[in-house]
Amino acid sequence: MKRLSLFFLLMLSFSIIFVPLIFIDSGIIFFMDNSYSSTWNLIGFLLIFYFFDFLFGFVTDAFLTAIQALRRRPESLWLTFVVDTVTSFSIVVVLDSFTSHVHLTTGTAFGIALAHSLLFYLVASSEVSLKSKKVKIDPHIAKEIQLLLKEVDVGTCIEILHEKYPHIPLQDLQKATLWIYNEMQKHNNLK
Repeated sequence: MKRLSLFFLLMLSFSIIFVPLIFIDSGIIFFMDNSYSSTWNLIGFLLIFYFFDFLFGFVTDAFLTAIQALRRRPESLWLTFVVDTVTSFSIVVVLDSFTSHVHLTTGTAFGIALAHSLLFYLVASSEVSLKSKKVKIDPHIAKEIQLLLKEVDVGTCIEILHEKYPHIPLQDLQKATLWIYNEMQKHNNLK
Protein backbone atom coordinates (compact mmCIF):
# COMPACT_ATOMS: atom_id res chain seq x y z
CA MET A 1 0.00 0.00 0.00
CA LYS A 2 2.88 2.39 0.81
CA ARG A 3 4.44 1.79 -2.59
CA LEU A 4 1.15 2.54 -4.32
CA SER A 5 0.70 5.80 -2.42
CA LEU A 6 4.35 6.76 -3.09
CA PHE A 7 3.86 6.02 -6.79
CA PHE A 8 0.67 8.12 -6.81
CA LEU A 9 2.47 11.00 -5.06
CA LEU A 10 5.34 10.84 -7.54
CA MET A 11 2.97 10.80 -10.51
CA LEU A 12 1.03 13.74 -9.07
CA SER A 13 4.25 15.72 -8.57
CA PHE A 14 5.40 14.82 -12.07
CA SER A 15 2.06 15.94 -13.53
CA ILE A 16 2.02 19.24 -11.65
CA ILE A 17 5.53 20.12 -12.81
CA PHE A 18 5.83 18.72 -16.32
CA VAL A 19 2.35 18.72 -17.87
CA PRO A 20 2.15 22.55 -18.04
CA LEU A 21 5.69 22.66 -19.47
CA ILE A 22 4.78 20.06 -22.09
CA PHE A 23 1.71 22.11 -23.09
CA ILE A 24 3.73 25.33 -23.33
CA ASP A 25 6.55 23.76 -25.33
CA SER A 26 4.18 21.78 -27.55
CA GLY A 27 2.29 25.00 -28.25
CA ILE A 28 5.50 26.79 -29.21
CA ILE A 29 6.48 23.91 -31.50
CA PHE A 30 2.99 23.68 -33.04
CA PHE A 31 2.52 27.41 -33.68
CA MET A 32 5.98 27.79 -35.20
CA ASP A 33 5.18 25.04 -37.76
CA ASN A 34 7.88 22.55 -36.83
CA SER A 35 7.69 18.87 -37.70
CA TYR A 36 7.56 15.77 -35.54
CA SER A 37 6.60 12.24 -36.47
CA SER A 38 4.20 11.57 -33.58
CA THR A 39 2.99 13.15 -30.38
CA TRP A 40 4.73 10.47 -28.31
CA ASN A 41 8.06 11.25 -29.98
CA LEU A 42 7.54 14.92 -29.19
CA ILE A 43 6.70 14.18 -25.54
CA GLY A 44 9.74 11.90 -25.30
CA PHE A 45 11.94 14.62 -26.81
CA LEU A 46 10.60 17.18 -24.35
CA LEU A 47 11.07 14.88 -21.34
CA ILE A 48 14.69 14.22 -22.36
CA PHE A 49 15.16 17.98 -22.78
CA TYR A 50 13.70 18.61 -19.28
CA PHE A 51 16.06 16.04 -17.78
CA PHE A 52 19.18 17.53 -19.38
CA ASP A 53 17.99 21.08 -18.78
CA PHE A 54 17.54 20.31 -15.08
CA LEU A 55 20.92 18.56 -14.89
CA PHE A 56 22.91 21.27 -16.67
CA GLY A 57 20.86 24.02 -15.01
CA PHE A 58 21.76 22.62 -11.62
CA VAL A 59 25.46 22.56 -12.53
CA THR A 60 25.51 26.08 -14.04
CA ASP A 61 23.52 27.56 -11.14
CA ALA A 62 25.93 25.99 -8.65
CA PHE A 63 28.86 27.36 -10.66
CA LEU A 64 27.34 30.86 -10.81
CA THR A 65 26.53 30.81 -7.10
CA ALA A 66 30.11 29.80 -6.30
CA ILE A 67 31.51 32.60 -8.45
CA GLN A 68 29.18 35.15 -6.90
CA ALA A 69 30.04 33.94 -3.39
CA LEU A 70 33.74 34.38 -4.14
CA ARG A 71 33.03 37.92 -5.33
CA ARG A 72 30.92 38.47 -2.17
CA ARG A 73 28.07 39.99 -4.07
CA PRO A 74 24.41 39.06 -4.12
CA GLU A 75 23.20 36.82 -6.90
CA SER A 76 22.62 38.59 -10.22
CA LEU A 77 19.34 37.34 -11.62
CA TRP A 78 20.04 38.81 -15.06
CA LEU A 79 23.29 36.91 -15.36
CA THR A 80 21.54 33.74 -14.25
CA PHE A 81 18.76 34.39 -16.78
CA VAL A 82 21.22 34.83 -19.67
CA VAL A 83 23.25 31.74 -18.71
CA ASP A 84 20.07 29.64 -18.32
CA THR A 85 18.81 30.80 -21.71
CA VAL A 86 22.08 29.94 -23.45
CA THR A 87 22.26 26.57 -21.66
CA SER A 88 18.66 25.65 -22.54
CA PHE A 89 19.11 26.78 -26.14
CA SER A 90 22.29 24.69 -26.49
CA ILE A 91 20.55 21.62 -25.07
CA VAL A 92 17.58 21.95 -27.44
CA VAL A 93 19.85 22.40 -30.47
CA VAL A 94 22.05 19.42 -29.54
CA LEU A 95 19.04 17.18 -28.85
CA ASP A 96 17.43 18.28 -32.10
CA SER A 97 20.56 17.34 -34.02
CA PHE A 98 20.57 13.84 -32.47
CA THR A 99 16.90 13.02 -33.07
CA SER A 100 15.38 12.13 -36.39
CA HIS A 101 11.75 12.31 -35.25
CA VAL A 102 11.61 15.97 -34.18
CA HIS A 103 12.88 18.85 -36.32
CA LEU A 104 12.97 22.34 -34.82
CA THR A 105 13.98 25.65 -36.32
CA THR A 106 16.49 27.88 -34.53
CA GLY A 107 13.67 30.29 -33.67
CA THR A 108 11.67 27.52 -32.03
CA ALA A 109 14.68 26.33 -30.04
CA PHE A 110 15.27 29.89 -28.86
CA GLY A 111 11.57 30.31 -28.02
CA ILE A 112 11.60 27.16 -25.88
CA ALA A 113 14.82 28.20 -24.15
CA LEU A 114 13.49 31.71 -23.53
CA ALA A 115 10.20 30.38 -22.15
CA HIS A 116 12.01 28.08 -19.72
CA SER A 117 14.47 30.74 -18.62
CA LEU A 118 11.71 33.28 -18.15
CA LEU A 119 9.71 30.84 -16.04
CA PHE A 120 12.69 30.02 -13.83
CA TYR A 121 13.65 33.71 -13.65
CA LEU A 122 10.17 34.58 -12.38
CA VAL A 123 10.36 31.83 -9.75
CA ALA A 124 13.86 32.89 -8.67
CA SER A 125 12.97 36.59 -8.50
CA SER A 126 9.97 35.82 -6.30
CA GLU A 127 12.24 33.77 -4.00
CA VAL A 128 14.75 36.63 -3.78
CA SER A 129 12.01 39.13 -2.99
CA LEU A 130 10.78 36.85 -0.20
CA LYS A 131 14.30 36.46 1.17
CA SER A 132 15.05 40.16 1.14
CA LYS A 133 12.00 41.45 3.01
CA LYS A 134 12.69 44.46 5.18
CA VAL A 135 13.86 43.66 8.69
CA LYS A 136 13.19 46.05 11.55
CA ILE A 137 16.54 47.47 12.46
CA ASP A 138 17.61 50.58 14.31
CA PRO A 139 17.58 53.66 12.02
CA HIS A 140 21.15 54.66 12.87
CA ILE A 141 22.35 51.14 11.94
CA ALA A 142 20.41 51.38 8.65
CA LYS A 143 22.14 54.69 7.93
CA GLU A 144 25.50 53.08 8.77
CA ILE A 145 24.70 50.23 6.35
CA GLN A 146 24.00 52.74 3.59
CA LEU A 147 27.29 54.53 4.22
CA LEU A 148 29.25 51.25 4.34
CA LEU A 149 27.68 49.98 1.11
CA LYS A 150 28.98 53.07 -0.68
CA GLU A 151 32.52 52.07 0.31
CA VAL A 152 32.61 48.24 0.53
CA ASP A 153 30.82 45.22 -0.94
CA VAL A 154 27.87 43.49 0.74
CA GLY A 155 29.91 40.67 2.32
CA THR A 156 32.43 43.03 3.90
CA CYS A 157 29.63 45.29 5.11
CA ILE A 158 27.94 42.38 6.89
CA GLU A 159 31.25 41.31 8.47
CA ILE A 160 31.94 44.82 9.78
CA LEU A 161 28.42 45.15 11.18
CA HIS A 162 28.55 41.72 12.82
CA GLU A 163 31.81 42.59 14.57
CA LYS A 164 30.45 45.96 15.69
CA TYR A 165 27.00 44.69 16.75
CA PRO A 166 27.41 41.08 17.98
CA HIS A 167 24.11 41.29 19.88
CA ILE A 168 22.15 41.54 16.59
CA PRO A 169 21.58 38.14 14.95
CA LEU A 170 23.70 37.66 11.83
CA GLN A 171 20.64 36.67 9.79
CA ASP A 172 18.94 39.99 10.63
CA LEU A 173 22.05 41.90 9.60
CA GLN A 174 22.21 39.96 6.34
CA LYS A 175 18.54 40.57 5.52
CA ALA A 176 18.73 44.26 6.39
CA THR A 177 21.93 44.73 4.39
CA LEU A 178 20.54 42.93 1.34
CA TRP A 179 17.28 44.85 1.54
CA ILE A 180 19.11 48.21 1.76
CA TYR A 181 21.49 47.15 -1.03
CA ASN A 182 18.54 46.22 -3.29
CA GLU A 183 16.82 49.52 -2.51
CA MET A 184 20.02 51.42 -3.31
CA GLN A 185 20.35 49.50 -6.60
CA LYS A 186 16.75 50.32 -7.54
CA HIS A 187 17.30 53.98 -6.69
CA ASN A 188 20.54 54.08 -8.73
CA ASN A 189 18.82 52.45 -11.73
CA LEU A 190 16.09 55.10 -11.72
CA LYS A 191 18.62 57.92 -12.16
